[in-house]
Amino acid sequence: MTAGATDVDPSSSFFVIVGTASPPVGAAYHKVGYRTGWTTGFKHQSCVDHETNGFVTRCSDQGTAWADGGDSGGSVFVRLDSNNVDLIGTSIGRMSAFGVTNQVHVWSPYSRIYSDMVASGSGGILQVTRPANLATPYTTADVNGSNANVYWSTVSGATEYEVITQEFVETCDGFGCYVTGYPETRTRVLGTSYSDTRGIFSRVLDPSEVGYNYTSIRIVAKNPADANYSPPSEQRFAQY
Repeated sequence: MTAGATDVDPSSSFFVIVGTASPPVGAAYHKVGYRTGWTTGFKHQSCVDHETNGFVTRCSDQGTAWADGGDSGGSVFVRLDSNNVDLIGTSIGRMSAFGVTNQVHVWSPYSRIYSDMVASGSGGILQVTRPANLATPYTTADVNGSNANVYWSTVSGATEYEVITQEFVETCDGFGCYVTGYPETRTRVLGTSYSDTRGIFSRVLDPSEVGYNYTSIRIVAKNPADANYSPPSEQRFAQY
C-alpha cells in the first residue's frame, strides 16, 4: 500500500458536502490525510472496537485505504460525482486486524461524531452539508417625494438582508465621458423594505440606461449562521 497525491489542484480545490450517508460494506471510499494524502479503498467492516496502546476506540468503521501517523482528523468521504461527496467520517488512523499489524484504515463514522456532539444533549452544533443556495430577492422600487424606496420578497431560508448602496457619477471631458463608482455602504435589514432618505433622487432607472448620475441599491438575502448568501438584486435611481 502506498501514499496518494498531496498536491491540491487549484482549478478544483474543494468538494461540496451534500450528505452524510454511510456506505455499505464493500463500497469504495476516499480519504485525505496530511501524511499520506489522497488514497482510496473499500469499506470492509462497520462498528468495530479497536485497542491500540491501551486505548479502545469504540464502534469505528474500517477499510483498505492507506493511512499513517499524521492523518488523524482527515476527511473520509464517498464521491457522488466530480464535485459532490458524502462525508462519512474522520480518520482515526491505521490499526491492526486479523493478526496483521497496521493493516486497516479506521475512521470515526459521521453518525458517532454527530451523536457525541449534538444528539447527546451537549449543546453542540454540527453543520457539514452545504445548504441550498438562497434565491435572489425579487425587488420593486419607487421614488416617494425624493426618497428612493426598495421593496423585496421574503426569501426562504434567509434570516436577514443586506442593502448595498453605491453612487456612480458621470464625468465628461474633451476625451469622452466616464462613470466613477464611489465606495459602498452596507446596511443590515431584518425586514423587506429600505428607504434611502437623503432626498437626492428623481426617478427609478432602467439598468440599461446610461448617462446619468445614479445610485445603485443592491439587495442580498443572507443567513450568516451557515454563511449562505444570495446573488444580489439591483435597483437604480437617478440623482438630481
